Amino acid sequence: MCGLISNYFISFCGIHGAGKTTLEKLISKKYNLHIPTKNNLSPQRMINYNGLSAYLDNYYFQVTKNTNNSLFCTSRFGLMDILIYAEALNKLEKISSIEKNDIIKKCINYIERYPFPKYLINLTCDFDILWNRIIERDKEYQNNFIRDEKKVRIIIDEYHTNFVCNIFSNKLLEKIISHYLLSGSLYILDGSSKSPNELIDEITLWRIFLPMNVN
Repeated sequence: MCGLISNYFISFCGIHGAGKTTLEKLISKKYNLHIPTKNNLSPQRMINYNGLSAYLDNYYFQVTKNTNNSLFCTSRFGLMDILIYAEALNKLEKISSIEKNDIIKKCINYIERYPFPKYLINLTCDFDILWNRIIERDKEYQNNFIRDEKKVRIIIDEYHTNFVCNIFSNKLLEKIISHYLLSGSLYILDGSSKSPNELIDEITLWRIFLPMNVN
C-alpha cells in the first residue's frame, strides 16, 4: 500500500470538534507518547484547495520530523481527514473535481514516500453533540469554519459512509481503509456517548500500546 508503515506512528481522525485533541493528550500522558508540534495552520483555511494543500504539506513535515526520531507519536487531522474533507468540500462546491483529484494525487505521492501510521483511530460524533460543543466552546476558528449545519452534516456523513459503512468515496480511501480493516488496525470510537476517560479505558483494552512504558 505504501513505502513504509511506522510502528511508532498512531493517527487520530475525525471532524473538527469530535474530541481528537483531548483524547490525544490523555493517551499521550498515560502512555508516554510524543505529541508532535501542533499544526500552526488555522483550521479556518480548510475551506478551499489552497488550505487543503497547505495542511497536507505541513502534516507530512511534522510526520517526517517526528517519526524519524523513532519515538511513539500521534497525529491529529492528517491524511485521512484531508481526503474526507476534500470529498465533502467538493460536494459543497467549495472545491472543483479537478482540485479534489489533485489533492488525491498529492496524497498518493506522499504515502509512497513517507511513514504511514501503524494504527488508525476514527473518533465519531453525531451532529447534535458536535453542534453543542461548537456553541459551548465558542472558538472563533470553529465558528468561522464549521458553524454551518449543512457543512457539518455532510462532513459527518462522509466519515460515517467511509469508516462505518465502508462505502468508499474514492479508490484511495478504499485502499487505505481496507488495508487497516484487513490488518485489524482500524479502531472506531464513539465520542458522542462516552467521556474521554471511558474512551481511554476502551483503548486500553485494545492492547496496542503494550510495547510502551505505562505510567
